[in-house]
Amino acid sequence: MDIPEKIQKPKEGKQKKIEEKLPLDQEVVEKEREFVSETEKASELPKIKSISNSVQKTIKKQTASIKGVPRQRQVKILADLAMEKGVHYAVATARKIDNAYVLDELHDTLVDELYEELKNRGLL
Repeated sequence: MDIPEKIQKPKEGKQKKIEEKLPLDQEVVEKEREFVSETEKASELPKIKSISNSVQKTIKKQTASIKGVPRQRQVKILADLAMEKGVHYAVATARKIDNAYVLDELHDTLVDELYEELKNRGLL
């Protein structure tokens, strides 16, 4: 099956019209370069500290004891953990529970009810 010549080679006039419609604006190119540069810098930000092995074991034990209770009680326990041991610990424990609802409710609770208290205690 032969491809017609019209399809193989576009007319030069049409190609020029397309290029005229999409001029390469130097300002846009510069903004794009700046954005890429800023994005690269943002990826170089310090990472969240990793959790030590002993803390991971403690979280695992804590998670095992929390998993059997109702969801609302889990959120309350995790919020208390955030107050006692810090948000990082509570969130790590919530992630180990592997329940998106509990993690979301913990987030809502921390933001809505406990933010100022955590800030005052220096846990944030």
